[in-house]
Amino acid sequence: MKIGQAIGLLIFGYLAGIVLYQQFPIYATTDTLALFDNRLISSSTTSVKLYSFQTLVFFAVFLLFKTHTKLTHFVLLFPISKAVLLGMGSMYLIEHVESVMKYSVWWFPFGIVLCSGYFFLAFVNKRNAFIAGCCILGILFVLDYLLYKILGS
Repeated sequence: MKIGQAIGLLIFGYLAGIVLYQQFPIYATTDTLALFDNRLISSSTTSVKLYSFQTLVFFAVFLLFKTHTKLTHFVLLFPISKAVLLGMGSMYLIEHVESVMKYSVWWFPFGIVLCSGYFFLAFVNKRNAFIAGCCILGILFVLDYLLYKILGS
């Protein structure tokens, strides 16, 4: 797969998330987003701990799919699902949060970079996937957390 195809999948997933947000009832959307990133729904310290756990579980399952031969064909479902949830979360933030700064500086840029990081890791060979993934996603996770705290949770 080429870089243009990966970008196309990222855009398609993001737009699919926007469409799904408009089609789902609000309680279903809130429940789905709470599973993905609880910081959108609540700004408590528990939500940050839960987000850390959710990120680690998602990354561990991604690596399981990436490193096992029979599951490798499904590894692109992870960045695409991240892009869909990014689109849903974007619409939720735009509709329910008064601060455009939170969306434009924190949510959208880090969401796109994180989805792109998963696309990049989908094409890295098996041996380097764990090391590259820990480095890339660890740095992004720390920056995401810091910017989230700076913008006032």
